[in-house]
Amino acid sequence: MANTDIANLLQLESADLTALEAASTAVRKWACNTYADTQVIGKDRYHFMTAWEPPFKKVKQLSKEHAAVQFTLWGDALSKHHWICKSIFSAGKSQDWVVSIVDDDFEQIFTEVYGQDYTQWKADPQAPFAALLQTTVQR
Repeated sequence: MANTDIANLLQLESADLTALEAASTAVRKWACNTYADTQVIGKDRYHFMTAWEPPFKKVKQLSKEHAAVQFTLWGDALSKHHWICKSIFSAGKSQDWVVSIVDDDFEQIFTEVYGQDYTQWKADPQAPFAALLQTTVQR
């Protein structure tokens, strides 16, 4: 069995509902066929585990194919690899943050991933994306 120690959350956004539905269908097919533990959250968010790194290349490809949709990918490898990340993909281009606890953007990205700041989390550690996953629907 592959080591799957990176939690990922992929969120899709678009004002064009037809484009959003097409992108969501493509993501659902890819994620559910690739990652056995994929959780589908509503019509626009997908949670899954990966080994080594988040699926940056695949999400970039999907963003090229569905240019009217913005894809936001968060990855959490804090417990084993000491980093978290956020990438925003739009029309094949991305803006990326891969941060560890010493980086300037750490607190902002950490709060997005964990729903609280690092000091609060250290006092009572929670799983990543806990608030977002409370409305999870299995595939």
